[in-house]
Amino acid sequence: MYYACICAIAKDETPHLREWVLHHFSAGFEHIVLYDNGSVEPVSRTLSDLAAAGLVTVIDFPVREAPQLSAYFHCLRTWKDRSRWLAFIDIDEFVLPLARHDVRELLEDYEAFAGLAAHWMIFGSDGHLRRPAAGVTGSYTRSLGLHHHVKSLVQPRWTLKPVSPHHFAYAEGRFCVNEDRVPVPAASSYPVAEKIRINHYFYKSQQDF
Repeated sequence: MYYACICAIAKDETPHLREWVLHHFSAGFEHIVLYDNGSVEPVSRTLSDLAAAGLVTVIDFPVREAPQLSAYFHCLRTWKDRSRWLAFIDIDEFVLPLARHDVRELLEDYEAFAGLAAHWMIFGSDGHLRRPAAGVTGSYTRSLGLHHHVKSLVQPRWTLKPVSPHHFAYAEGRFCVNEDRVPVPAASSYPVAEKIRINHYFYKSQQDF
């Protein structure tokens, strides 16, 4: 059984996908489950070496109605007994454990809770008109500030279903908290990011946008 994995859905994210995957392995995540929602270049081809090495699971997922929530629900059901924690994020979101080098060490402090809510730090284009060669994290360094929206890292055994891409419903008596251990019942909360945050590269270059 894994301790910390990621679930995400992707469509035509080829230019940034490998960087995103490798970043999260370096942050301590052990496996990534990717739902391919009809990419022109299939994710299974883009990440063929990582899939062959058993680091990434790619699921062909050509769902048109609510594809993100459908993928999240499917992942919760099928990975319930395969990973202690699942982080549900997007390809333009990079998880940064700040208090610990390894996200698994951070999550150990929150095992009593069904979920941990991490806040967005929003990044803009940094003035790039064309896609820069240095990649996402090396090219977009000027933050627009910490945002009230959260994304969720959850324990599937206590998680019932996604309510939105940001938050989930949990078993009776279980709930999600922020890094201060304050309950977060919705998609947003007061911004805090001393221990963990999610860099959200929303705009990128004009070409990407």
